Amino acid sequence: MKLMKQEVWRDNPDSMLEAFLDNHTSISIIDIIGRIVYANHKFSELIEIPHHKIVGELNTILKSGRHANPIYKDIWSEIKNGGIWKGIITDYTSSGKLYRLDTMIVPGRNESGSIDKFVAFHFNDQANHDAKLKVISTETPNKTYYNCISNSVLSINAFAEIINSNRGFGKLCEKEVLGCNLYGFINPIFHNKVKQIIRNVFDNAKPDQFQTYGVNSEGEDVVFISQIGPVINTRGIVVSATISTQELKDFSKLSKDISLNIN
Repeated sequence: MKLMKQEVWRDNPDSMLEAFLDNHTSISIIDIIGRIVYANHKFSELIEIPHHKIVGELNTILKSGRHANPIYKDIWSEIKNGGIWKGIITDYTSSGKLYRLDTMIVPGRNESGSIDKFVAFHFNDQANHDAKLKVISTETPNKTYYNCISNSVLSINAFAEIINSNRGFGKLCEKEVLGCNLYGFINPIFHNKVKQIIRNVFDNAKPDQFQTYGVNSEGEDVVFISQIGPVINTRGIVVSATISTQELKDFSKLSKDISLNIN
């Protein structure tokens, strides 16, 4: 970045800061119910929607407090009470491309001191995240991923990112597993089914289970059965889910979906 002369910054601090943020950060300002009242060009580029179609619409990244997903309810509960929310938000562009945002949301107050808007700063972390996954996938072939999920107990967030694990997987130690996506350790043909089950657990706060198959540590093709249960905070919000996975020995208990895929 080109260095800025000290006197230029001294005489125009607000405009210089605004110019910097506008060119390096995706910014949106939303009103108390989630409608966008301002968005810079970086935000428009990020979500792939023309600027003139954004203002007045609900923020597709933050949704609104009425949205069913608990993570959005948690965000809105925090910022409406005057807190600053920081975290990772994952969503899709209008063309279906996944993006992962390191986000900070700051409440804004009017002259009477009441909160009347929220300023959201988004830093696109998708490229960095993809680079980490590429390194992991290079070091550990996909088939190895499938053999390591049995006899494990792990916790995930609403985006299926592993936030705690009782063990490492394959060549990855326990710490290296943290932050990885669960789907990297599951046979891809089951991704859609597992995504739906995880979504239901977070939305409905009820336990469920899913069955997959892959390769165990002895190189044998086996079926895995995973129990998934919600972890609920004191406000009744599902903040994570715990998954316990074992090899299924009794093949008579296979679900119809698994049987069809195996045959």
